[in-house]
Amino acid sequence: SSEYVFSQLDKVRKARDSERLGEELDAARKKVREHMKANEEKYNPVDENIDEEYVLPLTLYKFYGNKDIIEEKYPVVQALIAKREKQNGGVKFPSGATYSPYNDHMSTMKVSADFYSAAFYCYMYKSAAEMAEILGKTDDANKYRATFETLRKQFNDLYYEADNNDYDQHCQGGIVIPMAFGLCDEEAREGL
Repeated sequence: SSEYVFSQLDKVRKARDSERLGEELDAARKKVREHMKANEEKYNPVDENIDEEYVLPLTLYKFYGNKDIIEEKYPVVQALIAKREKQNGGVKFPSGATYSPYNDHMSTMKVSADFYSAAFYCYMYKSAAEMAEILGKTDDANKYRATFETLRKQFNDLYYEADNNDYDQHCQGGIVIPMAFGLCDEEAREGL
């Protein structure tokens, strides 16, 4: 299903530069919603622990500024967070096998499953804060942002090697993932 969504996104990207942006964008959004609705019974994003439930809506919002998908997916993200907190016994990093069945599967030098899962766990809270902010839910945004900052610090305490200015994974993914997810400390970014 994510391949289908990405194929529709590719059509949207192509339409962005055309005169028919509005029509093609609306058509692509409609197809994505229809596809998701038709396949609703095949998977439950909360049951499947699907990170794309917060990654994709924010990506679409950042490209097009339409918050409909954020409104639609925000309750799913809240349910996903609640489920993961319950599974983990609170707000703490999961074991790698829990949320990282594929891990960093495209890299030749892979990060550990624990590193990968912890990074995405942090990013989930950061994304939830962004979604809440977009929707004007200030209390939720503040709560998720505070949790993200706490987890971000824990992530760096656990994985960052200040003496080497590197993460303990010692590979490209071990640097790119924390930088892309806003996990590294600002003063360390340039050296990474």
